[in-house]
Amino acid sequence: MSANGQAVITHYLNVQPEPFRGGRVKAVIENHELMINDVAGQPFTVEKKYNGAQYIVSEESKGKASGANLSRTWEYDGQNRPLLIITKQFVNILGWKNERIEFTYNDTTTFLQTIKVIKGDEVEVSGNVKCDEKGSPIYVEVFNNRGAHIATEKIYYLPANNLVKIMVYKINNQLSGITNIPLDKGKPFTHSSLKREYYSNGDIMLDSLDGNEKINQAYYYEYEYDSKGNWIVKTTYQVNLTKSNKIRNKKAEEKTNRQIIYS
Repeated sequence: MSANGQAVITHYLNVQPEPFRGGRVKAVIENHELMINDVAGQPFTVEKKYNGAQYIVSEESKGKASGANLSRTWEYDGQNRPLLIITKQFVNILGWKNERIEFTYNDTTTFLQTIKVIKGDEVEVSGNVKCDEKGSPIYVEVFNNRGAHIATEKIYYLPANNLVKIMVYKINNQLSGITNIPLDKGKPFTHSSLKREYYSNGDIMLDSLDGNEKINQAYYYEYEYDSKGNWIVKTTYQVNLTKSNKIRNKKAEEKTNRQIIYS
């Protein structure tokens, strides 16, 4: 697990094609605007570019006044497996901070073998990956920048739930964290701590914390679409849920306008 608490294997498993509808997408430009009256926030723009298989190859975020503050690029092999992810982020006072994530594959099996997270010029963490007979990662030994074994990540696949569960253990076998990610980001996804509801087209309608009746806040989403069925306007609302799951006190929080450039 890296310093920010992220399981190392998620850098690999989160690399998936974007589930666009109705045609090949070359680029997307998103304009984000906060709509909460008592929260100060500047509008910002995110521009993303994709390869022919719809894997993201670059992302740049910039404020309306401050210019670019985050730049990220992805490099792939011929099978669209990640080789390198480079992130450059501007941090106030500290200036630009660089991160590289490198992936290597076994010459014989061609399966994923190592992941290295490099901050600046120093390896922050590295992971030695064990895969099953199909090449799916099932076990990662994580080491710090001094080469000491600091954690073990065990990966479980639950296709019926469209779920990958990552359980992180300290070297004393004490469970230190659980991460859940979708097996296929284009399909409905939910897990024990997140209750998610969908529209009939598969877009997310409602996100709420499951199993905690004291917390009745949730996020509700509304969309507008282009002729191909991809959303071009997304409005995020903060809402309260009744015990019967009725929505109350709908307050707009963020509006995203999306320009989609097709090939």
